Amino acid sequence: MAGIDLRPMQLVWVGAGLTVLGGGLAFTSWVDDASGLYRSVMAQGQMSGLDYWNECYLRASCLGAYFQAWREALVLKAAYLTCVVVGLTFALFGWSWRPERAYRRRARVQAERMETVLNRAWKRPRGTLDPVKVES
Repeated sequence: MAGIDLRPMQLVWVGAGLTVLGGGLAFTSWVDDASGLYRSVMAQGQMSGLDYWNECYLRASCLGAYFQAWREALVLKAAYLTCVVVGLTFALFGWSWRPERAYRRRARVQAERMETVLNRAWKRPRGTLDPVKVES
């Protein structure tokens, strides 16, 4: 593993962890309030569970009622959302970040500079090996 830059993969893991943490905490705090609303609707006895699911699944007003039933503090909702957004940003940046390309380019440029110095010098700098031309 020496010579492999693990910073992008570490950033992906941190991002995935933050996303799972924020999403999991938000979901667990929402489930308690949503189950309370569901129990109150079922206590009215108008529909069975499957009928209620079919009626409520795609209706915006029903889904909005469940979102409004989430009685968590606004600061905590913002913290959950921030955790998820920062986690996704870290993960996406980690997947797209390729530092080894820049490192390889920098190594090539430095090798070219050293070769130029060796070719232009009146005498070879001390501590350097004899340059050998490699035909490719």
